[in-house]
Amino acid sequence: MRRIGLFIAFISICAISWAQTAALSMKADRSPVGLNERFRLIISLDGVQGEIIPPDLKDFNIVGGPSVSSSMSWINGQMSNSLSHTYFLSPKRIGTFTIPPAKAQSKAGSMESRTLSIEVVEGNNAGQQPQQQAQQSAPSNTQETITNSEECFVKILTDKRKAVKGEPITVSYVLYNRYQGFELTSYEFPTLSGFWKEEIKLNTIQWEQSYEQINGKDYQKAYFVRQVLIPQRSGELEIGPFILEARVGRSFFRQGTPIRITSNVLKINVSELPPAPESFTGGVGKLDFNVKLDRTELMANEAINLTITVSGKGNIPLVEAPKLNFPSDFEVYDPKVIDKSIRNAAGISGSKTYEYLIIPRYPGSYDIEALEISYYDPDKRRYETETSEAIHIEVLRDDGSDAGSATRISRKEDVSSLGSDIRHIRKDTKDMKPRSYSFAGSFGHLAALLSPFLLLAVFLVVRRRKERSDADPLGTRQRSAAKTAARYLKEAKKKLQAGQEQEFYITLYQAMNDYISHKYQIPLAQMTKEKIHEELDSTGVDRGTISGWQRALADCEMARYAPSAQAAPQALYEQVESLIALLERKA
Repeated sequence: MRRIGLFIAFISICAISWAQTAALSMKADRSPVGLNERFRLIISLDGVQGEIIPPDLKDFNIVGGPSVSSSMSWINGQMSNSLSHTYFLSPKRIGTFTIPPAKAQSKAGSMESRTLSIEVVEGNNAGQQPQQQAQQSAPSNTQETITNSEECFVKILTDKRKAVKGEPITVSYVLYNRYQGFELTSYEFPTLSGFWKEEIKLNTIQWEQSYEQINGKDYQKAYFVRQVLIPQRSGELEIGPFILEARVGRSFFRQGTPIRITSNVLKINVSELPPAPESFTGGVGKLDFNVKLDRTELMANEAINLTITVSGKGNIPLVEAPKLNFPSDFEVYDPKVIDKSIRNAAGISGSKTYEYLIIPRYPGSYDIEALEISYYDPDKRRYETETSEAIHIEVLRDDGSDAGSATRISRKEDVSSLGSDIRHIRKDTKDMKPRSYSFAGSFGHLAALLSPFLLLAVFLVVRRRKERSDADPLGTRQRSAAKTAARYLKEAKKKLQAGQEQEFYITLYQAMNDYISHKYQIPLAQMTKEKIHEELDSTGVDRGTISGWQRALADCEMARYAPSAQAAPQALYEQVESLIALLERKA
């Protein structure tokens, strides 16, 4: 008995010592890693309560995480804590990279992990899906994977099952769990067809303190991710399934049991919008429009600013700029777009502003007709039209100008100085003799006689151009397609150079959609892959170009919501630029 007592005491001392040992570790689930692969980085703090401070991950894209899991156990009256942060990373380039130490702050003081070396090789090292990778990375003694347990599952929830095309839908991926020691290992978003997606960022999985009872069982609940989906076509659209893999029952002493969860599938019935008025700009929701001109009296060649702001709740990012009807003597520049829309659990709200720079070139009084802007209200099931006030603009003649000639010279192009404007002044005047001058027959006399005819010719040319533009507004819009696309491409290139990859893909996507909308007269609200294919095919565009365009659109969309599968941004930019140039040549 004495020996047994000593043995128990020895075990207890070891257990207490073990439970009180604090350690910080950092490991990856694989190395080497393929350039197109994702891998897990796990930072674990064991034996003590504390806070993990992640290392600098500048050489990798953070695809997901950190997912946080913690556990607590008691051994002979002593508490042992375990905390882990799991990141899902993808390499930015090929090479060998050193991840600096992770840090932690605890009651035991500051701690550092070891550095971690990751080798990145060409291609997909395993050529496997994330789920397969996760399975192979598990230790050989792992238990059999649990599939779709009643103790842990994911539900896809939405605020509505019926919508009209263009109406935002809020979707939540909710995790319910009864297991202890939950650690997320991988997840896979569903492939969504027919939706424009706006993701609501959630930093980590945050378990709610309260429990939700389902079928007599209490579950911890966490919102894994939220999305705002805007249907781009009518019909029955599907959301799901969402696939998640995790380890449950993980503790300081156990690796835990792998679990694979497949969510439900939601079906959304999307109705077509009724025939829209000409003033419809693609807005669907509860919207307001404001039109503001900073002044109504100015000199010729001075600039005025016109702002058109859409605000409220709805598909604000997809609202198009309204058509402006200014006199031909006014130069209207492409607008600056300021998007201040907010994505949250309630949907999309905020504002989007179009800022126009307008320069009247000639003096006079101008009446600008009222601007009509329409949007669809899904609650009232009808279009609502807002009308601005008509605007009267007084353009004054430049002081000191003769008959406004100075105002007629200036255009968008800079005015260059002529070398003949200033001639050499002769100082030696002793041999100079006065010369008689007669206005009759002089160049000035001839110019005065011909000026009415020249002015008439200029007037006829300007009027004819205006008549052509007014008679063919669609043609004018088509001719501006390449110009507008070039502006978007320029902006996308700036964002790429600044390292703003998500914004780059959004702008590139806008460039493609805006170009097709203007070139082939497709409203953005009706833009679908099928419609694009139909229009390009009907105009004689070859199938290779059509397929290239559809792939580029898909790459832009995929890069925003599945970073692990994103295309090389520079190559994608060049591809889009080449496709637009090709379509312009075929036009």
